[in-house]
Amino acid sequence: MSAPARTPLRRRPLSAAEVGRLLDAAPSPAVARGYLLGALVGLRPAELAALRWADVDLERGLVRVASVKGRAATLPLAPDALAVLRSAYEQNAAAPVAEAAKSGQFRKDLERAGVERATEEGIADRHSLRLAFCAALARSGVPLAVAARLMRHSSPTVTSKKPPPPKRGRARRRRK
Repeated sequence: MSAPARTPLRRRPLSAAEVGRLLDAAPSPAVARGYLLGALVGLRPAELAALRWADVDLERGLVRVASVKGRAATLPLAPDALAVLRSAYEQNAAAPVAEAAKSGQFRKDLERAGVERATEEGIADRHSLRLAFCAALARSGVPLAVAARLMRHSSPTVTSKKPPPPKRGRARRRRK
């Protein structure tokens, strides 16, 4: 008798409620800002790691993103993200804009937040914050071409595809 076919886990976007719980569970304000910028602006972990205050225009509500995958961009900041960044800068301009949590820290924060990492929908990893942003764009009716530019994808086709599987294959695959 053969084993049942395995279905690879897919990444899943975090819901707004899950993002809120994750922000509350973040170990520091800088990590919380990283989670917020992932969910509300779609920044990648590498983009967060490279982000400096010089890249943030608090007056105009814009953030300049370093070239990752060859696509540097200036992006609008969501009003909530802008308010949080303004407050952080006013409190301590020497503090980092944001910190990108490592994968292990992200998993611990998910657990502390009571967010299931693996569900029938897929697996939550650091990229799930970016997927939450993409899902919010789609729910808001943002045209696919505009969403692709905001996500810094090479084409709208990439934006319209299902999320890719998590990297490094550490998560076990679920059997159907």
